[in-house]
Amino acid sequence: MNKIDSKKQNRKAPEDITLKSIETLLGQQTKVILVAVDEKLARTDKKIEVIDKRMDGLDKKIEVIDKRMDGLDKKIEVIDKRMDGLDKRMDGLDKRIEVLDKRMDGFDRRMDGLDKKIDRVHDDLLAEIRNLAITLEHFLKRLMDFEDEFVVVKARLGKIERILEEKLGVRVE
Repeated sequence: MNKIDSKKQNRKAPEDITLKSIETLLGQQTKVILVAVDEKLARTDKKIEVIDKRMDGLDKKIEVIDKRMDGLDKKIEVIDKRMDGLDKRMDGLDKRIEVLDKRMDGFDRRMDGLDKKIDRVHDDLLAEIRNLAITLEHFLKRLMDFEDEFVVVKARLGKIERILEEKLGVRVE
């Protein structure tokens, strides 16, 4: 027997097919399909259960994260309030710095005026010192001349005293 003959033997003749046999065949196929679908749905249900468990774990983790975020939000609010306070203090410091800058500008102008006065006094003082040095030089020169003259006069007076003593016998004390 060849393949074609075996297929012909396995086939029923068209007159052997009845509505009842079709229903029976369709019922069997439906049962097979339903069993396969049930098995597939069971596997899918198991996968869904695993996913649900994972989702529950993720939900718990999200709750923990949300609580932590709430804590962080509160801390951020506290920091924001402190920063607002610092900003106000910095504004006050900025104003004080501006006042100090203005005062420093006035101080700088006054210092510039003082520097000019000091320069003038310095120049005047140097001129006076030069004049004093010149006067001292003249005084010292006159003093030296006077001293030289005094030495000469003393020597002459000594000569006169010797002459008076030798010739007149008068001693001068």
